[in-house]
Amino acid sequence: MEQTRAYIDSQIDRMIEGGLEITDREAFTNNILDFMGVVRDIESSNDNSQVNPDSGAAGVYQFLDDSVKTARNRAGHEESNVAHENREYVANISENPLEWDEDQAGLMFLAHAFGAPVNKKRSPVIGSDELFHRIGTDFDPDAQKDLYMNYHYRAIPNEATYNRATEKILENYTLRFPEISKNLGGSVTKPFYSDKRYLI
Repeated sequence: MEQTRAYIDSQIDRMIEGGLEITDREAFTNNILDFMGVVRDIESSNDNSQVNPDSGAAGVYQFLDDSVKTARNRAGHEESNVAHENREYVANISENPLEWDEDQAGLMFLAHAFGAPVNKKRSPVIGSDELFHRIGTDFDPDAQKDLYMNYHYRAIPNEATYNRATEKILENYTLRFPEISKNLGGSVTKPFYSDKRYLI
């Protein structure tokens, strides 16, 4: 995951320059990598051979053709505010998500989501950088759900998708912080936004 880690490091620099406080870079990086694992579990059960028969979404993160183009443009264009320093590496990433290795998939996932403008299909919604910041610094499960729903999944999810994402995110949070979850005696955390806004 050399390129993915390098990309996270550059995004940390960008966010700090933008006024977000990040004091523990290693913890931030590890939290983002852990969140990426949750997304892989939600999307494909971490199986890079998966193709959605209805949408055509493919690979471990279930990328659509348009999402592949967006991620490649954001990571590879020199004028992009979230461009990867190694643009030659980006240029050599296949347009077929089924051909990506773990590092390529991770970089494309992050490039698709980091620094993204507010998704106006949702209301109210904060930008992806703020959500990444909350995940990286606190592993906030509400931020994880919002980032997944707004900046990766993007479409209006059906109830099954919403429930799967919620279950996987809270399950992983409970494994990471069993005492916090136990002490709360129920939901891991109060919803940051109304859950109703996600559903059809």
